[in-house]
Amino acid sequence: MVYIVGKGFSVAGPVREENEDILLLENNLQLFLVADGMGGCQGGARASQLVADTVLSHLGDNLEEDIQDCDFERWRGELQRGVTDASARIFHEASSGESECQGMGSTATALLLRDENGILAHVGDSRLYLFRGGVLHQLSTDHTVVNELLERGELTPNQAVGHPYAHVLTRAVGVHESVAVETLLFEVIIDDTFVLCSDGFTGLFAHEDELNVFLSQALNGDEDILSLVESRIEEVQADDNVTFAVLHACADEESLPAAEEYRREVSLKIELLSQLPLFRDIEMREIVTLVQGGYVHRLSAGEQILTEGETSEGGMYLILEGEVNISKEGISLEKLTQGAHFGEISLLLDIPRTATATACTEVTLLELKKEALSTFFQRSPKCGVDFLLAMSREFAERLTRANEKKTTAR
Repeated sequence: MVYIVGKGFSVAGPVREENEDILLLENNLQLFLVADGMGGCQGGARASQLVADTVLSHLGDNLEEDIQDCDFERWRGELQRGVTDASARIFHEASSGESECQGMGSTATALLLRDENGILAHVGDSRLYLFRGGVLHQLSTDHTVVNELLERGELTPNQAVGHPYAHVLTRAVGVHESVAVETLLFEVIIDDTFVLCSDGFTGLFAHEDELNVFLSQALNGDEDILSLVESRIEEVQADDNVTFAVLHACADEESLPAAEEYRREVSLKIELLSQLPLFRDIEMREIVTLVQGGYVHRLSAGEQILTEGETSEGGMYLILEGEVNISKEGISLEKLTQGAHFGEISLLLDIPRTATATACTEVTLLELKKEALSTFFQRSPKCGVDFLLAMSREFAERLTRANEKKTTAR
């Protein structure tokens, strides 16, 4: 069984007198949260405390502590509702007329682990990073004016440095009665390391590249990362509260062999999916979501995967291991090996399968169902556009090659 152990701190910093951040490290519940309050010392501290109390209370009231519960959509919904409930509580308290509470709000970034799957619920500009295989990935999205301008291409990274709207949030918990909560569902493997932090930590660095280098070197090194962060706070004389936690995924000795095999499988899925032209432009936080929603199939030599003429719900397959033969009307067309994919036409057209796919050897496949992909692209429209553009390019290249073969045959 994979579990997470978290450690960290939350400090006012050398300049501020009060700390409006909250850090929640519930190792028993496998719940980890940072909330960065705003709206003055009393209001900000009250808002972040309400986030932590409401999320913790909501999960305790609605979910069992059994970390083997595999109803991930339920967990996602409950964690999301915990944050939206906090927004309603903060909003109503801020509207009560007490001057110190008016205009208060908070960020909220929470990670919940259940049965080797992580669920992220996020609002604002606190962050969750994943450090896996020596590479750092930001899993959360900054809900700021500047980041939205960057995503729309209206601002360059250089223009974003020192921008006056760099910390202006586009959404926060409690500013309105309800809030849109970003969620992410992904697989967690042993030796994954997560960084959970407020913008007081990210603000210690003038450039994103500098921040990424610091974290990558610190997480790769032998020195205690918390001590390194504390030294950085004193070195730059941080003018904001700083909250920082490092979370490490472990496994008990009895389940270590299974956890190692699970790590190998998840790493292989992500590596091969990331290399496909169809998904090459999609960021890591989207890739891990796609992989989590896929189905792994193991077949023996001779087993049929798809049958020509059959009607199915649609979906594409990625070969993780082994060899697959593609045939039409009994004639072998090609043999596909590790990293190849097939069946993607069914994502676009509701027609019977146009060919038969058979395992030539023992085969391990990742199936991405049409319904799951449609749901994913609805949540991430930009990824859907990138995917369709990549698919169009691939179909155009196939058509070009087919025409060239036809011309040569003449």
